[in-house]
Amino acid sequence: MTTIGELAKRYGVAVADLVKAPLYGALAPDAPFSARFRWDPLHEPPVTSAEDLARREVLATPPPTFDALELAARYGADPVARTVDVHMQTWHLQLGDHVATLAHPPNGPTTSVPAGRTARLTPGDRVYAPRPAP
Repeated sequence: MTTIGELAKRYGVAVADLVKAPLYGALAPDAPFSARFRWDPLHEPPVTSAEDLARREVLATPPPTFDALELAARYGADPVARTVDVHMQTWHLQLGDHVATLAHPPNGPTTSVPAGRTARLTPGDRVYAPRPAP
């Protein structure tokens, strides 16, 4: 069993920094990592203290993410992401014969292109592990 406290330590984040508002079974969207934790909404009040959050069992975490700019440099790729779906919500970074999906929309300004949008990556953009391009 992994706790939120252990996960925060792994990420180098103080647990107190994760409790900016009451939490209801998941970390806030602006937390430096995301995780769902065990919490009983029928029998427990929201989590409001670092001590309470630190002991909570982690139920799910997303896959690890990597710095998009660093990965683009390592692959010698242009640090530009492009939308790849009809709703223009999924962003990919082309890394030669590999591709990485952005963990969130890019932070920088976007440009409309035929059938999509592009954005130059900026510090703070994160991607999931690269995989062979389809």
